[in-house]
Amino acid sequence: MSRNSANRLSFSSDDERPQRQAGNKKLACHTLSKCGLRGHGFVTNEHLELYYDIETLENRDVGYISKGWEDPGFRVGNVVKVPTGQIEARKASLPMLMNHCATRGVAMTGERLAGGTFEFHLDSVIYTDGFNPKVLAQVLECLTDCTEKVRAIFASHD
Repeated sequence: MSRNSANRLSFSSDDERPQRQAGNKKLACHTLSKCGLRGHGFVTNEHLELYYDIETLENRDVGYISKGWEDPGFRVGNVVKVPTGQIEARKASLPMLMNHCATRGVAMTGERLAGGTFEFHLDSVIYTDGFNPKVLAQVLECLTDCTEKVRAIFASHD
């Protein structure tokens, strides 16, 4: 990490990380709890300050929440895997789907994986200052809508 005091845009020092991480973990878990959800499978590494899978209290997968060490907020997202052949068969639906998600504040990207699988990445960003149960619930509602739309369009129709 850069500790150049002459550069006001420098990254934070490693000494600040544990305290900041503890506060952000508490904020994420408290906010999830207020929404009737929980974080599961905590991960941290050199790139991620925190990562949790988001689950309902009945263990239903809702998506994930993550934050990079220098990110100004949280990323809330989901991943949907579909057979690559379904992408080719329904590629005309992609512009409509991308527009549908974008108008709901959900970015959509994709990646072709080995083994005939295509992975859609759906995510939104909530800045830390605006991260609260109401905003998280709204973001998750839009994310769920987009996730269901992807599955409806690209689910196998054999």
